[in-house]
Amino acid sequence: VTGSMATQTLSDANATVNAGYYAATTLNAVDTDLVSTNIKSSVDIFGTVGTFTSDGDAVAGDMRTGKKAYVNGALVTGTVAAGAANVDGANGVNPVAIPAGIYAGTETATANDADLTAANIKSGVNIFGVAGTASLTSQSVVPITGQTSTVPLDPAPEGSDGNLHKGVAYPNPRFTAHTDNNGDGDCVDDGETCNGTVTDNLTGLIWLKNANCFGSRSWANALTDCGGLANGSCGLTDGSTAGNWRLPNIKELQSLIDFAYSGPALSANPFTSVELNNYWTSTTLANSNTISTNTRSAVVISLSSGAVSSATKTLTRYVWPVRGPQ
Repeated sequence: VTGSMATQTLSDANATVNAGYYAATTLNAVDTDLVSTNIKSSVDIFGTVGTFTSDGDAVAGDMRTGKKAYVNGALVTGTVAAGAANVDGANGVNPVAIPAGIYAGTETATANDADLTAANIKSGVNIFGVAGTASLTSQSVVPITGQTSTVPLDPAPEGSDGNLHKGVAYPNPRFTAHTDNNGDGDCVDDGETCNGTVTDNLTGLIWLKNANCFGSRSWANALTDCGGLANGSCGLTDGSTAGNWRLPNIKELQSLIDFAYSGPALSANPFTSVELNNYWTSTTLANSNTISTNTRSAVVISLSSGAVSSATKTLTRYVWPVRGPQ
């Protein structure tokens, strides 16, 4: 009798071991995953004793309540309740701090912050899936005058500026003198040394702290004086260079005025040497009769009352440099 059964080779490709003759080999050669590090500790599979104990480090406080897992061979049941913390605006300020925790995943962002609506978000901006519809044109960009009464009528009559107070409110503090380490708006009573500048927190404009460094000058000289102003002059230690400063235009200088005050017409005065007189602006007066530019006169503003008028450019008026905003 001549045999006809071929020799076979064990393989992990088939879980069924067929009857027949096999070439001699080792089991881990048949399946390379048959090693001790892949087998549970103390378990013996075909003579290979397992050593794997798991590399997990989770504890009950890391898993949701009721959920179970084996960690290093031991059963761990979670103890953290879902929704133990909420994502909302009460946890901090810009940017909002999100506390650690497990979240239920059933609440929307709008449910946790009632202000997260389309009407409160700038048009074209999408925050947490809410597309904004607010138009900036619906908001006032004109600052209040500061007037709260109408002398001699006090309280102010209905419909008057002193009664309505329309416009964007002034920031608090209105001005910041630099360097102002304690935030009180000045640097004269706390041992600080100013760098010679004051920032208007309403406009972002930076003004020379000394409001009368150059004295009374002609309009042409005022332009030149401001353009040449730099670190080391007029009390400046701000690192500025020639060309950084300029003579303010009518809107910039008038932005300082608070009509609730006079002598000077400033809501706060961290400045020095403010003259109760007219200051030049860089704005040339327009001639309303010929609709042309009157090159002989420029607009001036009184820092005593806030009144706007004009003066021939060859006359002398006071000079207050500005730079920025930045």
